[in-house]
Amino acid sequence: MKAAISGVQRSVLARILDAARTMAISPLEALKSVLGFVGGLLMLTLGLLGAALATVVGIVVGFIVAVIPVLLVSGLIQAVYVLFFA
Repeated sequence: MKAAISGVQRSVLARILDAARTMAISPLEALKSVLGFVGGLLMLTLGLLGAALATVVGIVVGFIVAVIPVLLVSGLIQAVYVLFFA
């Protein structure tokens, strides 16, 4: 497994360096471009995960703020009715 991963890494690195030779740019520039692209994808992924987490937190907080007080007041009204008027 480890040999396969390192083989894939070597293959990708060889392709990047070959493309750098073809485009007549320095290998360092090619690596920086690829790393910039990968970093951009990572930031996009983390941004989407953050948005999803914020949505879930918003739903939970909204439930706590809106629904639970209504249930408490409803229960209080029922308790008062049962205690004093039933």
